[in-house]
Amino acid sequence: MSSVSHPGRVILTYGRSLMALVIARSLAERGVEVIACDDVNLTVCSFSRHVQENFTLAPWDSEPEQFLQDLEAAVLEYAPKDDRPYLLMPVFREIELIARHRKRFEPTIKVAAPSAKSIALVSPKDKLAKLVQEHGVDAPRTWLPRSQSGFDKLAADLPYPVIIKPVDGAGGRGVARVHSPEQAKAHARELGFAPPPLVQECIEGEDYCVAVLARRGKLTALMAYHNLKSFPREAGAGAVRETVDAEPFRAAAEQLVE
Repeated sequence: MSSVSHPGRVILTYGRSLMALVIARSLAERGVEVIACDDVNLTVCSFSRHVQENFTLAPWDSEPEQFLQDLEAAVLEYAPKDDRPYLLMPVFREIELIARHRKRFEPTIKVAAPSAKSIALVSPKDKLAKLVQEHGVDAPRTWLPRSQSGFDKLAADLPYPVIIKPVDGAGGRGVARVHSPEQAKAHARELGFAPPPLVQECIEGEDYCVAVLARRGKLTALMAYHNLKSFPREAGAGAVRETVDAEPFRAAAEQLVE
């Protein structure tokens, strides 16, 4: 069949999210068939006219092997009978698990994810902090205590206010701005020390986010947006955003992806 009438088929994960919904719409408007999945029913993608099929699978975080088995079975079930492109696109935090086990899916389906080795350079957040420090990328100063006692010792000398955040988290959960050693210690104990939270210099200014695509360390696409409102308000994800000129961020993004 011609690639014009059948440009491809894509399986999206994390179908509950608005991210997946936006991706589905973008693909469907280009004629791509979209199939979505999640470990819950009644996701936003399950109600979308841009999604042809939905399926459920085990949760990736608590049942990783069953998740992989369920996803493998679905990949085979939905595989096109012709030679159209067939893509598995992880949308959220399950990307690392899928990338580590991409051989279980390829060559039946192409996995739209960096190598597990590349992901490990920047995730969790302490890895990213080490990477930017090693290569002199412009970023807030970051401290990486190794234990509770190390954190307590560090807390006495920090230039307050500072940001304390969990090493492995998303959406602003667990992130707090603290103004004293007592607040720092109290919030760190709430987060726990397995692993210890990281501490970052608090930079005043506007909140911008940058998204990039790169191939073999070379930037191929760049966009930026300004968070007008966040939720939770103090340190959450952007809830109202506007696209802005990305050029001021290009140099740092190129340096990081290289």
